[in-house]
Formats: sequence, structure tokens, C-alpha cells
Amino acid sequence: MLSVRSRFRRPIAASLGALLLVTSTAGCYEYAPLGRRDPAAATRVDVLLNERGRADFVNRLGPDVLSLEGTLVSRTDSAMTVRVLEVTYINRSTSQWSGEEVVIAENQLRDVRAKRLSKLRTGLMSGLLFILTRSITTGGGNDNSPNTPPPGNQQ
Repeated sequence: MLSVRSRFRRPIAASLGALLLVTSTAGCYEYAPLGRRDPAAATRVDVLLNERGRADFVNRLGPDVLSLEGTLVSRTDSAMTVRVLEVTYINRSTSQWSGEEVVIAENQLRDVRAKRLSKLRTGLMSGLLFILTRSITTGGGNDNSPNTPPPGNQQ
């Protein structure tokens, strides 16, 4: 017969296991500078505009645009095309977009960063969730159920 504590541990363990699986597959992401190499098409990018870019895009994106987040379509030496998913303004408010393509010239850019999986953050989060799951399912190693021998070993 299962103790009351054991009956509650199983659903909790299943829930935490599912949470661990989702977290480890979703991962923790960060934006990192692109550096010298060009990112592949469909890379998630964050494009920070300079003063000229903000002025040039007032009619298309609105006033006081700070950055665009979206999916890279293509990039050449002189421009990049991005499917815009979100616009961030100088006051840090955001506006959701539905993938409209915007061509941004190199002289309108301040910085471009690519979204990448952070192995360190993902590993730390997965480890913490594993420890939490383990401590809850084992009850911290403190089980107050009486010590009874397994069936068939009784004399």
C-alpha cells in the first residue's frame, strides 16, 4: 500500500519532469554580436538602428524606433532584409509585427545581434530543475514511514 506522501510525490514528480523536459528543450537564449561571419537565413536577429536609421524609418516603422527583432531573410555588403516580428521604441515599449519585410541599409545600422542558445544558462537551469525534482520526489531523503520488511521475508 502506498503511503499518502508517496501518492502525492508521483504527480509532483511527473509535473516537474515535464517542466524539466520543456525547459531543457526550450533552452535559454541570448543575443550575441554577429562578428565577422554572416548568419544563415532564418536566423533570429535583433537590429539596433542608428540616428539615420530612425529618421529614415519614421514613416514605415513609426517615430523613436530603437530596434527591430525578426528573422533574417538575406544580407549583402550593403543591406539586410529582415521579416520584422517586434519593434522596440526608445521608451522600451514594443509593437508586435507579423513578418513584414524591411530592407535596412548598412549605414542605418548601429548593431546586429543573433539569437543563440546559451549552453551555460540552459545547463544551469536544467541542473537546478533536476535537483529540485530529485529533492521533492525523494522527500529530501526523510521518509517517516515505518520500516517493515518486504512481503515474503516475514518469519
